[in-house]
Amino acid sequence: MFCETEFREQLRSQSGDWERVRESGWHSCLDTLCLQLPSKGLKRTIFLRRRFPHRTKYAISPGMNEPAIEQATLEDLPLLTDLLIDLFASEEDFKPDRIKQMRGLRLILEQPNRGRIFVLRHHGMILGMVNILFTISTAEGGFVILLEDLIINKDHRGLGFGSQLIQHVIAYAKQKDFLRITLLADRMNEGSRNFFRKHGFAESTMIPMRLLLNER
Repeated sequence: MFCETEFREQLRSQSGDWERVRESGWHSCLDTLCLQLPSKGLKRTIFLRRRFPHRTKYAISPGMNEPAIEQATLEDLPLLTDLLIDLFASEEDFKPDRIKQMRGLRLILEQPNRGRIFVLRHHGMILGMVNILFTISTAEGGFVILLEDLIINKDHRGLGFGSQLIQHVIAYAKQKDFLRITLLADRMNEGSRNFFRKHGFAESTMIPMRLLLNER
């Protein structure tokens, strides 16, 4: 009979850090936990009966292809809209409006000279998205990026997917010779601000102001 405790001891003896292995070396799938230590060729499957419910929402079993970041297409529009609705529902400054969100996304998809929408996709499922807009900065003297929205599906958060998307945007900006990336962070969401700080963003002394023309 398999003993989880004994297997953990094996992992500790070979990796030195169970927590690190648990966070980076396994992916849960329903009631199954898969662990793999490539350096030792150790592969075992443990049935944990949902002992890790926070990790049962998404699965990448060993040997499966990793999620890939791709440019979104018009076929993705309904799912992208769902993600934006979820994002705006959690922000005080915005009210979800499916028609408006779909129209805005469509404008970006149909006019690639205005911006890009990248999605993190795995076996046809969109795990998250980020959209960026192109503009010109007189301060920088060239083209810059406005990062509009970054959202991970609520069932797939905490797995590093947001970091993958933001790093992709940074790499894309450097490759295309953009000079700056600007974004608006929720003042009340310290976790969001810490996330962007971790990836090199710094807070500005400038205060954003706006005028909504459709309400005048």
